[in-house]
Amino acid sequence: MEREKHDLEAIREEAENAIEEIHKVSQLFRQRILGLNPSLLFDLEKYHPEAWTIFEGYQDVFIKLLKATLARGKEEGFFRPELDADILAKLRLHQVQLSFDPRVFPPNQYDYRQVQLQLIEHYFNGVVTEKGKQLLDSYQNNPSA
Repeated sequence: MEREKHDLEAIREEAENAIEEIHKVSQLFRQRILGLNPSLLFDLEKYHPEAWTIFEGYQDVFIKLLKATLARGKEEGFFRPELDADILAKLRLHQVQLSFDPRVFPPNQYDYRQVQLQLIEHYFNGVVTEKGKQLLDSYQNNPSA
């Protein structure tokens, strides 16, 4: 979690704009999701309550960073100005967790990686302005970005 926090902060500092930031964060999470066991979060909560408490603390860091990104994107004109950053940051966090819930997305019917990709695409398209969408598309269409 400390490494991930460091990586997220480095991306935030290096990104030229909020769109580049969310694009690079998305790439980072895609890489990390590939190695995750879908039952990890539920096992952690059920069998390791002390570790779960630490994870919950990390969630607050994630929300704070995402709120800052949303505010930055609004200032730059890439994200819709009427967005409530607090609500949307929490929504994104819980989308990630929801994708791992076998009651909602049974593993025999859904690939959690595909669920994640669909949720992030939906989220991005819900927050960007037309200007932001054009820039996001340029990042997504450039594999080396």
